[in-house]
Amino acid sequence: MESLQIPIERPVAVLALHGQLAPLAWAFAQAAPEAKLGYVQTDGGALPGAHSRQVRALCERGLLAGHLTAGTAFGGEGETITAVGALHHGLRVLGWDAAVCGPGPEIVDSGSALGHGGISALDSAHVALALGCQTLLVAQMSSTSGVERSRHRGISHHTLTVLDLLLEPVTVALPAGMRSPVGADLRAGLSAVFGGAMPNREDGERATLAVDVRKPIVERPARIARHDWRRARVDLPAYAASGLPAETPEHGLSSDPLFFAAALAGGSVFAELIGTDELE
Repeated sequence: MESLQIPIERPVAVLALHGQLAPLAWAFAQAAPEAKLGYVQTDGGALPGAHSRQVRALCERGLLAGHLTAGTAFGGEGETITAVGALHHGLRVLGWDAAVCGPGPEIVDSGSALGHGGISALDSAHVALALGCQTLLVAQMSSTSGVERSRHRGISHHTLTVLDLLLEPVTVALPAGMRSPVGADLRAGLSAVFGGAMPNREDGERATLAVDVRKPIVERPARIARHDWRRARVDLPAYAASGLPAETPEHGLSSDPLFFAAALAGGSVFAELIGTDELE
């Protein structure tokens, strides 16, 4: 029987969407080319692991060292009953230097606040923290507009919800040049999540959305600001030239560059969590 060895003290990146995997893995490899990165596919996706073209491409190019499926997910190189078991096995037994954890293709969605496959990131982050891993949450961000996508513009309401509910702080990456995560953009996103209008404490302006401003303002920014926010430069043209997937059912590199920039920033910051001594 595999012995329990914790704390693991190796980094784990947590995804909300499968489309974030390729840009994260590519950016991680640019910054830490000698590191072995494994992928744990969790609940939240609608398709099994064998249906992921992204995973096949990343494994063929050596950007992923392995692929384990956990829980109701299946079809990986190895299958585990739990995500915590998969992370422990990959990092302790298979010798991964780092792991990325998230749902497979085609996210499931019930339309309720917490009934979205991307919210599985909350469970994955808690699992990583419990194992003593340095945990990075890859922010879901978007530059698209329109009524249907308004809750995802800037920092998605799904990411904000996970960051609010997490029991412990994690690391979060932003593309270089983004404004403070507690500025007007974040407050607008918080309005979409919790209702009301959030006052901007920096300049007195109010960031409002199509919500009932008569509702009480929920003071949640401190829950978001407590996390370790970092910024990283990203190279969108280089990623576009890599030949890796640059389009998902809802995001394209040319039409929604911020979605890919956020994942690339996550990969770069994720590599920073690995000390050079750990790779020797």
